[in-house]
Amino acid sequence: MTDARTPEVAYIGCYTSTADGHGLGIQPLRTGDGTALDPTSAVDPSFLIAHPRLPVLYAVSERESSALTAYQIRDDGTLQLLNALDTGGNAGCHLAFDAERDLLVVAHYTDGSVAICSVAEDGSLGQVTDFHRFTGQGPDPQRQDGSHAHMAIRDGADWLIADLGADRIHRLSLDDDGRIGRVREIVTPPGVGPRHLIIDGDALVLACELSAELWLARRDGDGWEGAALVPSTAIDTGEAVYPSGIAWADDRVVVANRGADTIATFRLDRDQNTLRLVDERPTGGRWPRDLTWSDGRLWVANQDSDSVTVFEPRGDGWRLVETFEVSSPACVRMVD
Repeated sequence: MTDARTPEVAYIGCYTSTADGHGLGIQPLRTGDGTALDPTSAVDPSFLIAHPRLPVLYAVSERESSALTAYQIRDDGTLQLLNALDTGGNAGCHLAFDAERDLLVVAHYTDGSVAICSVAEDGSLGQVTDFHRFTGQGPDPQRQDGSHAHMAIRDGADWLIADLGADRIHRLSLDDDGRIGRVREIVTPPGVGPRHLIIDGDALVLACELSAELWLARRDGDGWEGAALVPSTAIDTGEAVYPSGIAWADDRVVVANRGADTIATFRLDRDQNTLRLVDERPTGGRWPRDLTWSDGRLWVANQDSDSVTVFEPRGDGWRLVETFEVSSPACVRMVD
């Protein structure tokens, strides 16, 4: 019997000329044979996600007036524009899907805001149902002069928003109409610069962009309590290192380090509340902006070397198995 399933496709958001990149927008790549499909024009698509039930892909544009765009995924893996929506914020850098309420949560870096956007039954974009701008500062006068929302992630019934500028993780609730309710704060160590975070049960691991560290927190009742702070890399480059993407890869924590240009792998000891570095190796490119763990493989977007590298597990570490040429990649997302 012939398998009629649509082949898995990697969708790669590529920075365009407005962000000093030379990508074309969104580049679909068929993973089985490495075939590059026709790209879709988009302005600085810094982050992509797929609808959890429908063949629809969403992109957020990291431009001064940020926009969300919805694309229908055709049977051949290429994209067809559904519609677009102005989010009301500046420099959208991350988005996530609330599957229970059919909402998109968008984080904006420049103005430190979050927008909540409705999604129609066909996957197209509806309207901005609520908008909130955070306030705060950190000790770094250049990078922390104000709030910089960098990521949104679901935590039970709430959403957590990493704020690089204020050394905070904002915790907010949403109602069924997409309205923001109570906003609380998780305080991180000063000057760390929260970027991206991951959660698994009672453990939260935060990639700290400004201090080049990982912050481990444990769930404490209705909140989170800091447990450990460790370097994100063991490589001494003599220059600043900026951790970026972070992911769970089975029972390991993997983080990409820009500057060191490595992926570092950590083991989490939940009983001892420790993160232990067990492997670190080059990404096979420069300035790894994002990584994705999917179907037993680790995909890394190397922004400054125009490459996407793919790794498979080997012991505690990784083995480089493929390299694809992609202009100014910022984000990789897999869709089956």
